Amino acid sequence: MAEADQSLEEINKTLVPLMDGIQKSKLSIAKSQKEENIEIFKTFLECLITKMKEKDPLFKVLYQKNYYTGSYYEGLRVAEASEFDVNLILKFPFKSEDREVETGDKVNPQSFARFRLKSQFQAVMLKYPHQEKYKSLEKFFDDKNYLLPERLMSWMQSVVDKVDKEDLNRVKGVKYVTISRHGPAKTVYITTTKGEGIDIDLVPSLEFQIPEWPKGAERGFLNKAPQHKQFWFLIPKPYNKGSSPVEPKDADVPRLWRLHFPEIENILMYNKGCLKTIIKFLKLLRDKENWKGLASYYLKTVVLWEAKSEKKSDYWKQDRMGIILIEMLEKLDDCVQKQNIPYLFYPKFNLIRGMNPSEAFKIHNRIQKIIKALKKNPGEIHKVFQI
Repeated sequence: MAEADQSLEEINKTLVPLMDGIQKSKLSIAKSQKEENIEIFKTFLECLITKMKEKDPLFKVLYQKNYYTGSYYEGLRVAEASEFDVNLILKFPFKSEDREVETGDKVNPQSFARFRLKSQFQAVMLKYPHQEKYKSLEKFFDDKNYLLPERLMSWMQSVVDKVDKEDLNRVKGVKYVTISRHGPAKTVYITTTKGEGIDIDLVPSLEFQIPEWPKGAERGFLNKAPQHKQFWFLIPKPYNKGSSPVEPKDADVPRLWRLHFPEIENILMYNKGCLKTIIKFLKLLRDKENWKGLASYYLKTVVLWEAKSEKKSDYWKQDRMGIILIEMLEKLDDCVQKQNIPYLFYPKFNLIRGMNPSEAFKIHNRIQKIIKALKKNPGEIHKVFQI
C-alpha cells in the first residue's frame, strides 16, 4: 500500500497513467459517434432555422448567425456528443446612440445587465428606414423602454412551435423530434434512427463588440484576445430571486439579462495542456457524488481562475496531471468552505451565493476525504471516482 507521506511528485507518477486510462475510457467521445451526431445536428439545425424564417417574418429579419457554445464545443463534454448549445444571434436595428446596455454600478447583481432604449420605441424607429419590418419589436419592451428577456424568449418559443414537426422528422438520421422549454432555452430533443438521443438548446442572444464593453467588467482578458474575438452576449437567463444577499428591485428582476463571455473563456483555456481534462475529472466526480449545487460552469470557473493567474507555461503539462487534480480539488474545497466562487468578470459576484450551508459542509467533508484518499493511495483512483 502507498505511504501516506509520499511526495506529490511520487503520487503524480502513479496518478498520471491511471488518469490517462480513465480519460480514454470514460471521458473521451467516440469518434464515430461524434462525427455522426454532429452531421445530424448541423443538418437538422439548418433545416429548423430555414423553417423558422419561413414561418416568422420578424425572425427572418433579426436572425444573423449561430454561435456554438456549451461543453461539447468547449471540449469539456464527458463521454457523449449528445448535447449541443446554440446561441441564435439576433441583430436589432438600434444604433448605439439610441440604446444603452446598463451594467456595472447601475445594475444589481453586477453579473447581469439591462437593455433600454433612450426614447420611446416609436420615436426611435422614426430614424430608421424599413420601419415596418421591425414594428412588432415594440411588444418586447416595457413602459420604461426596457427590453424584457422573457418576452423575447416566449416569442422565440412560439416561432419554433410554428415549425411543422413532420418537416423536421424528414431530416436524414432523425426518427422523431420533441420540443420543450428549459430555462432560457428552447430545447429540441432528437431521437436518431439508431435510437440515440441528441439535445439541442436554442438561446436567443444579443451580440456586442469592442469597443463596447460592460462597465465594471474585468478588462485584462482583452489583452489576450484578438480583436475579432472581443465580443460578448446578453442571454435571457432569468435571475433567481432570493439567492443573493442584496436583491434587485422587484421591477428590475424581469429586465435582467445574463452577461455571457464564452469566447474570452475559450481563449483562457486555449493551449493549456491538461486543463480541460482536469475540468472533465471534476465534472465526473460531481456527477458520481451527486453534488447538485456545483454546476459545470462553477467547476470550470474554479479552474479558470488558475488559468488567469499567469502560472508558468509548463504548469498545465500532461505529465503533471495528478498534481494538478489534487491542487484543483483543494481550490474547489476552499471555495466550497467559504461558500464563494467569484465570477471571473465581476469577482464581487459569488456564483454559489445560494448554496445551502449544510450542502456546502457535506461537499467540503467529502472533498477532504477524496484528497486524503488520493494522497494516501493514488492507485485507488478508480475507487475514489467510483469507476
